[in-house]
Amino acid sequence: MTGKVGGEIFYNLTSNLKLSTTINTDFAETEVDGRQINLTRFSVFFPEKRAFFLENAGAFNFGGGQSTARGAEVIPFFSRRIGLLDGQEVPIEIGSKLTGKVGRYDIGLLGVRTREVNYGTVKTDAKNLFVGRVKRNLFAQSYLGAIYTEGNPASPNASRTIGGDLHLMTSNFLGQQNLGLDVFGIKSNNQGSVLVIRGRADGTEGISRAPPRESASTRNAVLPEK
Repeated sequence: MTGKVGGEIFYNLTSNLKLSTTINTDFAETEVDGRQINLTRFSVFFPEKRAFFLENAGAFNFGGGQSTARGAEVIPFFSRRIGLLDGQEVPIEIGSKLTGKVGRYDIGLLGVRTREVNYGTVKTDAKNLFVGRVKRNLFAQSYLGAIYTEGNPASPNASRTIGGDLHLMTSNFLGQQNLGLDVFGIKSNNQGSVLVIRGRADGTEGISRAPPRESASTRNAVLPEK
């Protein structure tokens, strides 16, 4: 009889900095995705339901959740691509995540090692995957940030993505009006890229703005034509 020890460990390094580690974790009890009929040429984005990846997931958000003028949502990191391939589980040997605040910086670091699998149509080598996200808080509601990803869960090809974003926001424009501006740029080597952009899968950049007298969540995205 053979077996493997697994579980999750959470440790607060400081009151604002948390280290999470998962070892040989069994995600079998995770809620199953509902069936959806997809008549588009783009992949269906199912929500993340695994506790390890949901913990402080906002630390890896990029670009203010903006969409380009062509309807392409900018998602340089999508955790559902880790540990799942064509609906089948790819076992995770170990994963560690560091999230929180250090001074005026928000940080998110994630490293995962997946196992080699070869069953049915799912075949992939063991992989080392990494995501790093840093934001420098500016003023009361703004930040300047950067993101870097390394590795592709679904391809043996090299894959790197790097991006930067600037979020400027005030709720005191002309008294008590909201005014915001989001600027982002992102580039991938696009060799089976880890970069996920709905309707697009290459380098992109854009500007979005929140006009006065509108809520901060109402923004118009602009992507230059190429």
